[in-house]
Amino acid sequence: KEPTKEACDGIDNDCDGATDETSCDDDKPCTIDKCDPSAGCVHTALTEGASCEADNSVCTQNDTCVSGECVAGTLISCDDKNPCTHSKCDATLGCQQSNFDGGPCEDGNPCTVGDLCKNATCVAGAVKPCTAIQACKTGVCDASKGGACSFGLAVDGASCDDGSACSTGDACKGGACI
Repeated sequence: KEPTKEACDGIDNDCDGATDETSCDDDKPCTIDKCDPSAGCVHTALTEGASCEADNSVCTQNDTCVSGECVAGTLISCDDKNPCTHSKCDATLGCQQSNFDGGPCEDGNPCTVGDLCKNATCVAGAVKPCTAIQACKTGVCDASKGGACSFGLAVDGASCDDGSACSTGDACKGGACI
């Protein structure tokens, strides 16, 4: 006899010495497949909730059998809580992070502005400006006050403009422009 594809019939169709060994496989991980030569292929569902592999992906966990079908479980979280990386899951490699260079971030210092990501790290931006409205006053950002500007007197001798076109060499003294 010429070998043929194995069938559920009680005969060794493919002439390999085994009878009906692969003829009933339905390629479903949540069934037990058996051949009954008188009834044909019988597919019995595994117990509800039995573990299986639904999608050949390491990105899902707890794949389970439901009514004889393998259902993908929950997606794993790849978020590394770093605003300077992009996080994603590769079905084969698992969690992968890539740098988000140039992206905005917060360095935790309220006295810096324009913080940016570089090499997966948040780099401080420029110092927050605190411009005094009056001459001979200076402003500085106070991190202990949540980034509020604090104002004080300019150093005596610092140049200023008293607003009069008739004077030259104006300088600060005791917080006043003289």
